[in-house]
Amino acid sequence: MTIEGIALGDKIEKRDIFFREFDQVVSLRENWQGSVVGKTEVGVSTLDEKIRQYGKPDYCKIDVEGWELFVLKGSTCPIDMISIEYHLNDDEISNTKNTLEHLSAIADYECNIREWGKSVFSFDHFIPLDDFMDHFSKDLDIVWQTNYGELFIKAHNSAKWAS
Repeated sequence: MTIEGIALGDKIEKRDIFFREFDQVVSLRENWQGSVVGKTEVGVSTLDEKIRQYGKPDYCKIDVEGWELFVLKGSTCPIDMISIEYHLNDDEISNTKNTLEHLSAIADYECNIREWGKSVFSFDHFIPLDDFMDHFSKDLDIVWQTNYGELFIKAHNSAKWAS
């Protein structure tokens, strides 16, 4: 296993990373949830660069506190399975939709959702990404108990991740 002290984004650069009062929340977004209590500069690479260096992963979990779109903009290569967090507030619903639209331009993906605190998918099968985006909207918070969770996005014809 290799651990690198870098962030991922849409280009190779240096950026400030922001620390919050809650020690498990760090983001490249200054306007992410919670009060900023500190920052430090970090190197940023791209997913494409890491794929060139280490090879394409079968699964990529992206947990970057609102920076998902920028991580995925740093990739031109379809990955069989990706998971990202979602948050049900207006800004983050928009950010998630933009991220899903970006992915739909890269490959034919399907999506399922797992509410925070649950160990099963909300839907009994993966839904084509375009159809899923039509349903990923403000009315979800009425249906679900929590305001955040995880989206699982898989390449449509990936035999490894059959539903």
